[in-house]
Amino acid sequence: MRGGLYYRRTGLVNLCLILRPHQWSMSTPSSLSASVEDQFDYRRTSEKFWIEIQFLWGNYDSEDVSLCISERFTEITSINPSGYGIVIGIDFPYHSYGAYGNWFPGLKTVVDRALKDFMKKSNSRERIRNELHLRGTKSQDLKEIFSDDQITWLVDDTVAYMPTFRSGVAFIVDPRKGELYLKVFKSSAFSCKKSRPGRLATQKTAEEVAQLVRSHPVEDQPKQIIAIREELLEPMKSALVGYSTNIVVNKIKLPELPLQGLLKMKLFGDVFSDSTKPKMVKFSNIYDDWLESISSYEAFSRLGLILRALSKDKNSESVKRILSLEGSVLTPPNCVWPALTLEQWMKVELDLAFHLSASTTASLR
Repeated sequence: MRGGLYYRRTGLVNLCLILRPHQWSMSTPSSLSASVEDQFDYRRTSEKFWIEIQFLWGNYDSEDVSLCISERFTEITSINPSGYGIVIGIDFPYHSYGAYGNWFPGLKTVVDRALKDFMKKSNSRERIRNELHLRGTKSQDLKEIFSDDQITWLVDDTVAYMPTFRSGVAFIVDPRKGELYLKVFKSSAFSCKKSRPGRLATQKTAEEVAQLVRSHPVEDQPKQIIAIREELLEPMKSALVGYSTNIVVNKIKLPELPLQGLLKMKLFGDVFSDSTKPKMVKFSNIYDDWLESISSYEAFSRLGLILRALSKDKNSESVKRILSLEGSVLTPPNCVWPALTLEQWMKVELDLAFHLSASTTASLR
């Protein structure tokens, strides 16, 4: 972290080497945007020149990629100090670029013109930003959700009743720890003819959440419960009346989080399909080991990206192929997701964003 900016390389790198029969005069290292005119030294010449293109993934809402590419240039030249070349960085989500290194006469003009033309024709920025929900700093609401000072639960009753199965599932998630309670409702819960199944499912969800709150010690109870759907607000407040006045029930604007997408993963889908009676199942950490390398907010964002991709993919197989790097990485026992490295997750996240963008574009045709 430097100057509030941190860049991760996705591992998507292109390197080319240019050879010519005559020597180029080279400048000292400088950036593409440097205002000082380059000085070319006849004593610094070469007939070989390399160009490395880095596709970057910016974590923060900034358009400055100079830090990453200058560090990469230093890294390369420390290994091969006699070589001359430049590093070009392109950050697709933030639609920014830069270049740093040695230059020969006329090269800056060519590179600058080519990159401007490329970025002008690229329409990936908004699509990727939309899918990744890259919208600058977190709102105050989101800061509270991931605060260490309080426990927050997200409650989703979107599929608490599914007419096809005459049963359903409600999700209760602690987004800070990745803890999930999955409540399975069976047809017996909707046998009352005086109320519509959908409305009854919402009421049942509220009652189950209230009961779950009561089952926890006071120090482990949520201070805030966020209803994913507006219709759940009043039933949730009513279910908690007389028990606790300290729990705030809210409906805030969150990035799209279709938790029902979890049912397309075998671990959760089997719980639902194999249940013959109502039950509550606890999953201690649906983030697996993510929190060892990223923050809870980043883990929550990654989960949202995966769930959006799963929910928009009819059979989910293409998303599962992306997640497993075409089947090359397996999911360990008792885990939800394939055992990817941090670098592999970066590639997967970018692939999922492109997949979502393509799906959205196709649906609009």
